[in-house]
Amino acid sequence: MQPRHAHPSLDSIAQQLRSTQGEASREIILADPLSDTPIRVSLEQLRPYEHNPRILRNPLHDQLKASIRERGLDQPPTVTRRPGETHYIIRNGGNTRLAILNELWTETADERFFYLDCLFKPWTDESSALLGHLAENDLHAQLSFIERALAVGRIKSLYEQDGPALSQQELARRLSAGGYPVSQSHISRMLDTLEHLLPGLPLALRAGLGKPQIARLLALRKQAQALWEQQKNAGEDFGTFWTRTLQAFDTAGIPPIEALSEHLLSQLEQPDTPPAESAPLLTSTERPAETQPDREPSSIPPPHRVEHIRQHPSQPEADSERALGTELWSINPELDSPVRLRADIHRLASTLATAAGSAEAVFPTDYGLGFACRPSPNESPLALSVQLLLGALLRAHDALDWQDRRHLPAALFGQVLLGIYQLPLPDQPAEDIGLARLPDTLLMQLLRLIRLSRRLIDLESPPAI
Repeated sequence: MQPRHAHPSLDSIAQQLRSTQGEASREIILADPLSDTPIRVSLEQLRPYEHNPRILRNPLHDQLKASIRERGLDQPPTVTRRPGETHYIIRNGGNTRLAILNELWTETADERFFYLDCLFKPWTDESSALLGHLAENDLHAQLSFIERALAVGRIKSLYEQDGPALSQQELARRLSAGGYPVSQSHISRMLDTLEHLLPGLPLALRAGLGKPQIARLLALRKQAQALWEQQKNAGEDFGTFWTRTLQAFDTAGIPPIEALSEHLLSQLEQPDTPPAESAPLLTSTERPAETQPDREPSSIPPPHRVEHIRQHPSQPEADSERALGTELWSINPELDSPVRLRADIHRLASTLATAAGSAEAVFPTDYGLGFACRPSPNESPLALSVQLLLGALLRAHDALDWQDRRHLPAALFGQVLLGIYQLPLPDQPAEDIGLARLPDTLLMQLLRLIRLSRRLIDLESPPAI
């Protein structure tokens, strides 16, 4: 007799179904479209790009959130998926919008924030993904210098994973070909910042340390290293000394470059070699040919080299000072639009307010100069100075009567910008008005803000008849 076959149990049937569904699911994951395809995804299926160049809060976050809350998502992000992964990721820009959607879904449980109709693009590679995010982020809301530098450094590492080391010229060529044009000199400054400034000034760089200050610091480092190499400094290498000096000035704001420079030079004076112990310096004609250095030796006695640096900055630092006017005034054509200008103006205004301890006083707008002000509980002299300056740009002092308002220009240009004005009040003797002189670094940011505001006004003014 043929054996009777036992009927499968319900448990075994369920297990078979689960196994079949799992295999089908894996087939779907592996069968992503090979060309651009519209798809509908949920927040559960979509994750931010984990190597997003933006590490600081997007200055347009609140403005975008208010718009999405009222109007929904006008521009859903483009998504992609790495081979073998179960979730989608943002392909190039849109991480802020995804974060906002998650916030709104948590706050409202409204399904219009939970499902997104996106465009799927096939996965390429990690370097292309990071480059796309870098270009998109910098286009819509300008990144800080350190955010750009970190992204460029990571892209360089990705390029070099499967090939030889890249020269800065070749890196510039590849970045430009990928849609992010940048010069070799700018790449050099970025990589030097990662190597020489980031270890000692992480907070200051996150706070918005910009190109003029970075150029000065890098030039100062070259001067200090040249002097260090001419001295006897046993027990510590220059890199350790340099980083330790920077760390003493690292705060959540822009450090005073002049004070940092003076502190560095005073530290260099302490290990300076005394005249009696120093070997006589040879001129270039006296030095043996086999030991001829790459640079001409200094004829300045060792104890006076630091003072010489104070009085005669090196050529790179002098060049950076001359370039400061150009960097202050020039506007990249890619940034020369009302949307980009407003984003930059708001970023500068926020930096000023943050440095003064009243970050909450400034918020973005999509009209006017791109920002507005609200009262701040911080009434320190510097906070009041910054609020007065920004308020003057926005005409926020209109509530004052004319007798009081006519003193504002003198207060702004006297006490805040120069530090010497005392405001006379009606029927009262002159007295200190409780404002602080704006530090040089903040003054430069204010001037840049004014420059961008002037350009924005030019773009939006009707043409002259």
